[in-house]
Amino acid sequence: MCHSPECRACLAALLCLAAPGRAARIFTRSSPLIGGPEWLHLHQCVIVAADAARVAGEGASPAELVLFDFLPDAPTELETTFALLTGRVVAGRTRQLALPARALSSGDVVLRASTRLTLSSLTRWVDAYPRDLVLFGQGQNHCRTFVERFLEYAADETDLLTSDTGGW
Repeated sequence: MCHSPECRACLAALLCLAAPGRAARIFTRSSPLIGGPEWLHLHQCVIVAADAARVAGEGASPAELVLFDFLPDAPTELETTFALLTGRVVAGRTRQLALPARALSSGDVVLRASTRLTLSSLTRWVDAYPRDLVLFGQGQNHCRTFVERFLEYAADETDLLTSDTGGW
């Protein structure tokens, strides 16, 4: 059996698709910053693979994938970069995107937890998330803190998996 990250991600996607009525799965994914180099995967997001049974009446397909993340309002502006690197606060926003099933085939996708919360509950939490984005200091709030707080809120208590995040 192959143990590469690509195979683990594909297996996780198949398990999610093959388990009707089970809890939704929560994955994390690292990717390049918007406007950043493709090889520098610093941004982090959450992908929820939701079973249709959990989102009945919400228009979900059998295993809908939804990405949630947190990023600056103006991620490619030089002023944003300078403000963040000097420890100042910038305006941030959350994002929710529907993804194709192949999104789980990326080597940077890690299964982190399951949740019994509905997509509407998760969306309400994301919509209420604080909008001040700051990289450093006691009040830091950025994409990685968003992911960890999302997991704290959404993950079933006994089902939170650890991840190898390289010390982030």
